[in-house]
Formats: sequence, structure tokens, C-alpha cells
Amino acid sequence: LGFEKVVINTAAVENMDIIKESSAYFGSQSIVCSIDYKRGLFGAKCYIRDGNVKSSYTPEKLAQTAVENGAGELLLYSMANDSMRCGYDIEMIRNVSKLVNVPVIACGGAKGITDLKQALDAGAEAVAAGNMFVFFGERQAVLINYPKESELFSNGIYTE
Repeated sequence: LGFEKVVINTAAVENMDIIKESSAYFGSQSIVCSIDYKRGLFGAKCYIRDGNVKSSYTPEKLAQTAVENGAGELLLYSMANDSMRCGYDIEMIRNVSKLVNVPVIACGGAKGITDLKQALDAGAEAVAAGNMFVFFGERQAVLINYPKESELFSNGIYTE
């Protein structure tokens, strides 16, 4: 059908064999494990079922387990930071990126181009952002926008 990648969250947490079997069939480069997490009083925990069910996994443990079972990429999603425009969870990006040898995509919290750079410097191979491209100005008016290519070069996000 032309699909290049599939992102798996709940199914992986409930049955890690799906990562193993999928990566064996399609190749690990096609399998992305989404690690949806929130920090709490006793540390960070992963969530499944649209963020409604807390699992026993920490983000670090789920990252290691998913990669050991064949995930070729990780989507590290800070549920608490999403839509808050407070920056990415740099500490978690660093922790997870150091533990695995596959690309980590940081998601949740970007306000501006500086946040993108910080996440990449922390070890993310890629960043996902939404609100920073939609809301604009003091009153946060809806305006679809994107940084100028020159800004991406000058901030070290794009390189020649």
C-alpha cells in the first residue's frame, strides 16, 4: 500500500511480541514505538489507551524493551507538555537517547525554534511540533506559520 512506517503504542505495551513479529516481517526501520508518558510524584510512567491507562513501564524501560524487540525508532511523547508550549522534556530526551541506538523523535511542548534546537542537542534525531506552527502573537491568534529556512540554518537545525 506504500506505507513506510507504523507507530505502535497500546498494542506494544500489552503484547511486546507485536513489535518483534512486525519488525521481523517488515524490518525494524518501519516500526516506531510511541512512548506516551507523564511525570508523577514517583517518577515518569507510560500510558496507553489514549492516555487513559497507566502502565507499569517507565519511559526508559519501555524504550529499552521496544528496541530489544525490534523497534527501529521511538516517538517520545510528553503528554503533560503537549500543547503547553513550555519546551520539550530535555531530561527525558537525554535519558532515553543515551539508552538506545535507534532514532528518538521528541514530541510535546515546542514553543519556538530554540526548543527544537534544545531537543536535538539533547539527543533527539527528530522533533515533532504542532502548536508552534499554528498559534501566533501576543493573543495567540490562529495563523499557520513555519520558521524561515534561514532561521533553521542559523540555529543549527539545518546544516549544509
